[in-house]
Amino acid sequence: MATQPLNRKAAVVALTVMLASCGGGGNSDKAATTSVGAQPAANGNEGAPSELGSISAATDAEIVALLESGDIPSAAAAIIVGDEIVWAKGYGEQASLDTVYMAGSIDKSFIATAAMQLVDHGRIDLQADINTYLPFPVRHPDYPDTVVTVDQLMLHRSGLVGDLPDSVWYDNDLTALQWFSDEFGEDLSDNPYADGRPPLGDYLASHFEQADTTGLWIFEPDTDWKYSNLGVHLLLGYIVERVSGRTIEDYIEDHILAPLGMTDTGFEAADYDESVLAVPHTRVDGTNKPLPITGMSASRRLRTTAIDLARFLGAHMGAGSFDGTEILSTDSTKTMQEVHTPLGGTDSDQLRFRGIGYGWWLWTEDRSGHGGGVPGFLAKMVMQETDDGAVGVVVMINLGCSLNCDVTWKDLHWVPLRELLLAEARDILGST
Repeated sequence: MATQPLNRKAAVVALTVMLASCGGGGNSDKAATTSVGAQPAANGNEGAPSELGSISAATDAEIVALLESGDIPSAAAAIIVGDEIVWAKGYGEQASLDTVYMAGSIDKSFIATAAMQLVDHGRIDLQADINTYLPFPVRHPDYPDTVVTVDQLMLHRSGLVGDLPDSVWYDNDLTALQWFSDEFGEDLSDNPYADGRPPLGDYLASHFEQADTTGLWIFEPDTDWKYSNLGVHLLLGYIVERVSGRTIEDYIEDHILAPLGMTDTGFEAADYDESVLAVPHTRVDGTNKPLPITGMSASRRLRTTAIDLARFLGAHMGAGSFDGTEILSTDSTKTMQEVHTPLGGTDSDQLRFRGIGYGWWLWTEDRSGHGGGVPGFLAKMVMQETDDGAVGVVVMINLGCSLNCDVTWKDLHWVPLRELLLAEARDILGST
């Protein structure tokens, strides 16, 4: 396809469709080029184990069958029963348990946890006007006397749009943009961040300090809800930075990852040996296409392993503590998991909502957690209260549903993985 120039607005629209989480997109038959970064070895780190503990042979066989029928290159999963990770396993081409996946919007649960830690220490007030913590004003121009609170950010009730108009340029580095250009033949040279991304605060200020911010809002704060990356991923993260004096990445590293022993979790692909990075894929015309291992939704996005993510989920199952380490007070953990905004309908993974907590989705059947999807990856963490106790599962695959999403494929091969794991977790709990 011949290269056609795009103006900035058209390029952002095209990129948003192709690169944004859970978006649709076009097709391409061209193979991935080598100019977008080397791919790790197909079998990952051969020295690492691929399984911890065990599950029933029947469940394991069903998982393998789902992965094969869904043409899923690699997967990693773990089960938590009570306060213990009883099983974890890697499958497919990169089966070692140290294989690192992108967790997508699950990072919002980490950012919310960070904010609640600062609530515990009296440094953030959930009902405070967020302008208390910000160096630039955040006000709906049509409702200048209506404040936005920290509580509203976490509950997606701020009234803000889902993403800033140039978020794709900011969220995806030059590797990702070059891949898009190579694959779809677009001239994306009008990138405002071609020379590097500005710091988070400067990026936000450049939008909220404009003379007219009407385009950043969709309703009066606290009158409705709208899932907002801008509200939780960016503004709440920046509030944590302002209050703590640390970048959100450094804060999470010091106050969540290190205490929980999540040594394989981080944010930047460049911090890892490429052999442990799961190769992202998207489906185009029924065929898996590898994506660059760096760059796709790279800005401040969490990368983790099944065991590490299970430790984080275990802390929330354990009232803020896991393996003898407390990262959050019992009261704050409970508050995160309470319904603050009742909600109906289902999520994109066919779980039925009962409401929104702080960085936490609440579903029927006493289930709660969060999901994530970025180009090349899908992830889910779910805990469930039963009459016998609590169980939890995490599952991640390196086949995404953002660039092109076949909903039928997702319902047939991704959703059943979660149900198999939860059923096995309940069986393990029942047998103890």
